[in-house]
Amino acid sequence: MNSIERDYFPILREYQALRPMALDLLTDADLVYALGGDTPSLGAQCVKIGEVQHAYVASIQSRSIDFGYRSDDPTLPLSVASLRAWYAELDTQLYHAVAGLSDQEIDNWSILRPGGFTLPLRIHLEVYKEALLLFYGRTDVYVSALGKTLPERWVQWLG
Repeated sequence: MNSIERDYFPILREYQALRPMALDLLTDADLVYALGGDTPSLGAQCVKIGEVQHAYVASIQSRSIDFGYRSDDPTLPLSVASLRAWYAELDTQLYHAVAGLSDQEIDNWSILRPGGFTLPLRIHLEVYKEALLLFYGRTDVYVSALGKTLPERWVQWLG
């Protein structure tokens, strides 16, 4: 077991667990909801965080991150079940990508980011966690606008 598996993944899993918690509140019909204007639907927001996570998984293998990936699965923005399964798959892929690294690789690798700067792998994963937090903030707005109440655990983690 490497240092990220041991020290980082237990808390990251807690952050990732908030996505299915939100999905538990939603129906497929809720996913088409948009706040108005040019805002994307809630389902499109849910797909976006999955695409971001896909970029993070791939970045561990390539040591650079590319946010250009777009899912071609038309069911994702319309199906809570599809999103739930996709998130679980992405979480497993991220874990295995990191678990396959040695502590020496973890300590020495940097990930090339857009704009030409690099971040150490641990900080790179912190930025992924921050992307999750941004998604949760947006999700909170959509869920509140739908008149639904987020669970107490969500509130305890995010306020």
